[in-house]
Amino acid sequence: MSKPSLAKSLLSSSISQHSKLFYGIGLTALLTIPAQQVLAGGFQLSDHSITSLGRNHAGYGVVGDDASAVQFNPAGLTLLKKRQAQFGLTLNSIDGEVENDGSNINGTAFSGSDDDGTPDFASAPNAYYIHPINDRLVFGLGITAPFGTDTDYDDDFFGRFSGTTTELTVIDINPSIGYKINDIVSVGFGVSYQTLDVTLDSAIPLQSGLVAGGFDGAFNADGDSEDFGFNVGITFNLPDNSRIGLSYRSGIEHDIDVDAEFIIPPQAAALGAAGNALIAAAGDFDASADFESPATAYLGYYKPLSDNYFLTVGVRWTEWSVFNEIRIEFDNQATALTQNDVVTEIDWENSFTYAIGLDGRINDKWTWRTGLSYTETPVPTDTRSVRTIDSDRTAISFGATYNVTPKLALDFAYRYISFDDADINQSFNTLAGESGATIGEVEAEVHTVAIQANYKF
Repeated sequence: MSKPSLAKSLLSSSISQHSKLFYGIGLTALLTIPAQQVLAGGFQLSDHSITSLGRNHAGYGVVGDDASAVQFNPAGLTLLKKRQAQFGLTLNSIDGEVENDGSNINGTAFSGSDDDGTPDFASAPNAYYIHPINDRLVFGLGITAPFGTDTDYDDDFFGRFSGTTTELTVIDINPSIGYKINDIVSVGFGVSYQTLDVTLDSAIPLQSGLVAGGFDGAFNADGDSEDFGFNVGITFNLPDNSRIGLSYRSGIEHDIDVDAEFIIPPQAAALGAAGNALIAAAGDFDASADFESPATAYLGYYKPLSDNYFLTVGVRWTEWSVFNEIRIEFDNQATALTQNDVVTEIDWENSFTYAIGLDGRINDKWTWRTGLSYTETPVPTDTRSVRTIDSDRTAISFGATYNVTPKLALDFAYRYISFDDADINQSFNTLAGESGATIGEVEAEVHTVAIQANYKF
């Protein structure tokens, strides 16, 4: 997804032919870091509606009680009969720990602190505007953050050779239309304009002195991109007053312009000719990287149980298998540090999220909802790193809507996410050709609170 994905083999350098410089340095996949991974599988963010969050996003876009149909299923826009504006914000309290479990170089442990690397809090906003054009056609506009992450490990973090700082911000602007063909079928279509900004820092293992407090090099990278995608949807009203919807959001291919920097400290001169060559080769470089965000498909179901209760079910498929490799190409390939592409093998797998929710009406002012979901991680055990600590997770949520006036409604939601414990085992080589490994264990949980306002004109 971005240039910081520079990775697994930062580079087989010809600097003094006896050494493999950054093989496995671990600038692994910039787009795959913890902080916001807590919100959905991989680095995907799902909290595009606080109303929907209360039921754990079951019934994607087919309930018709808020404006997030723009994002989840544009055909569901036809359920919205009034012009409205909606703004939501989620705040996530993240409690995670990445613990050293035997990281070593040539079998000898090296020092480094444990660190969760994530901020104490992470926020994600969304905004929508809905405008019915006539009884059949509805226009909607959504602004969301579909992907994101923010990780900052300590400089002495034991996993620093797999990453220290990673920041990813993806903003999606999505105009959509929904059209009611008849009383049974509605369809929808939207276009997404997406911007991506990413930053990555990582330590470089230069020599075996790490065990005795030796020195590291560093790699820093910044990149950005913008491109377009689309989303489509269809809904069906069934004879028992239930509703089913199917929607698809395309992947988006990003061509990322990268500003890369290699920092080699003066102490590298102690390594002789190879160290001096590295010092001379260090500096700033232009590079590029390709990243394709995954396509997603949603199946949502809504079923009235009585006048005051209804059931929702949702299944989401995410095509993470497109994320199988990150390849960084340098514009200037004449130096020892940039002569080879930097390639990181990812090999993520397609994954599913399953959710079920229940809503109930207390009176004209208050409604409540709750939901349960399970998300499969796309990250295989053999490619998990400190940048990809994602694991299977279970979430439970509760929410409520308060109708302040006939025009203004406020939504509130709380969610708890429990992650399965996960292991990390990622290899790297030092400049001296010694084998190393970042080995650790990950534990994480997240508490989310959220608020939303919807105003009908």
